[in-house]
Amino acid sequence: MGLAVLSTLGKGKGFASTDTAVRFIRGLQGGQTHELEVIGTVVSSGRTVSTAQGEIRTTSGKLVATGTSACALFATSTEAK
Repeated sequence: MGLAVLSTLGKGKGFASTDTAVRFIRGLQGGQTHELEVIGTVVSSGRTVSTAQGEIRTTSGKLVATGTSACALFATSTEAK
């Protein structure tokens, strides 16, 4: 989810996660390799806060986990002001 937020920021901008929640829906078989699809989406983004959600699914489409995250946005240099 953080990478989804990062992908929307311009040069000289950064973020810090302020709240993250993950809900595990389905377990995966231990001792095996699993191919998973992970999707992060920015739900809203303002001047100081951005929120994102994410899903993890198996390649057959079964939901493994969901999550949400809130991120504080800030300038990392004087160029961004």
